Amino acid sequence: MTRPYLIGVTGNIACGKTAVMTELETLGATIIDGDLVYRDLTGPGSELVQRLVAAFGDQVVNADGSLNRPELRTIVFSDPEALHSLDRLTHPTIVDEVIRRIDVASTPVVATDGIKLLESRLGDECDEVWVVTCSSEQQRERLMTRNGVTRAEADRRIAAQPPVSEKIDRADVVIANDGTLDELRKVVCAAWTQSSALAASGRYLPHGYKTLVADAEIVQSEERVSNSLVVEVYYDYLCPYVYAGSLWVRDVKTALGDEVEFIWRSFPLEQVNSAEGDDWKLWEQEDTFVSRGLYAFRGAEAAKLQGPDHFINYHYSILEARHVEDKNIGRKNIVIEAARTAGLDVEAFEVALADRALMANIGKDYEHAKKAYGVFGTPTFVFPGGQAAYMKMHPKAPEEDAVAIWNDFVTTTVDRPYVHEIKRPSKPE
Repeated sequence: MTRPYLIGVTGNIACGKTAVMTELETLGATIIDGDLVYRDLTGPGSELVQRLVAAFGDQVVNADGSLNRPELRTIVFSDPEALHSLDRLTHPTIVDEVIRRIDVASTPVVATDGIKLLESRLGDECDEVWVVTCSSEQQRERLMTRNGVTRAEADRRIAAQPPVSEKIDRADVVIANDGTLDELRKVVCAAWTQSSALAASGRYLPHGYKTLVADAEIVQSEERVSNSLVVEVYYDYLCPYVYAGSLWVRDVKTALGDEVEFIWRSFPLEQVNSAEGDDWKLWEQEDTFVSRGLYAFRGAEAAKLQGPDHFINYHYSILEARHVEDKNIGRKNIVIEAARTAGLDVEAFEVALADRALMANIGKDYEHAKKAYGVFGTPTFVFPGGQAAYMKMHPKAPEEDAVAIWNDFVTTTVDRPYVHEIKRPSKPE
């Protein structure tokens, strides 16, 4: 059995993570409560308790050898550095145990929670991240009622955490918990319907796409948190259809602005067409391996480290080098020249280009494209909800027609899934 589809639930203190987890369990998910894992790992005489005693003193241990959690909370919530030390000591051990439990779960969907979910590597393991939010007034009242603390103490604990906006920036699903428990149940059920359908079909929410769930309704793409239609585009720089499609996409972006965002992802056709079998991976080959396009993909990953604008400049520069200037983009010096033309910091670019760790990102994009969407060619566009379509355009559409074609393409792909293929026959000569 493959690993279950993993939903990570996070949010700031007293926003309602536990209530969301309870509802997910009712709906059929296996629940791995990070706090319960923490309790299991801090039982009498445990190794983790011993490390905490060494860091914070004997006052954080009870007479039976278990962790004195109230005392530890008093220490860390009054000292940011102590809170940081606690996180550093506990989170790696907790995450290891959570992942172990995920791997042996028997249900298709697993949910795990934690305030620091996104600050640990567990966040990278999640197929979706749900962030639970509520108003600051409700957060304070809930904390005072639940923990029996004063208003001043509640405010102090809330202030000790980073703003929830930082979590929302990395969320896939935002759960608005500003009403009653019954209202929250309806909201969670709506989000679960979307997530469980994706899990059952082997699909995932596109990276960078946000769903806002409030009043038991999923806010669709034109109204969602980012206010942009976020579309993933899988590309191979050697492909002439990617060149024409990229020029078209640039015209669409220029015309529509913030209404649409394009996320470019690697899909090397050299891997698709390899005769070496599934065990052979292009991105694992040594630097001495002669490839027609691998260095161009490496350059894209290096360019991303300098920011999205620099990546886009590189993207079009390397496409022009290949399809206008007919250069060999499999050569390192041509890739560096394209980065220089694009206005990148060439010295930093070369350092990043030499880092083979970036190659894993190429493989990650490729494997996800195959597993989640069944991508077979480039360019393939993936819309929120997982609808995907391969588009061959050659030559580029006229600029004045770009948006009209885009609107037709979106409507056909997203709203008419029964349209499987449109292909023009070749005219006899």
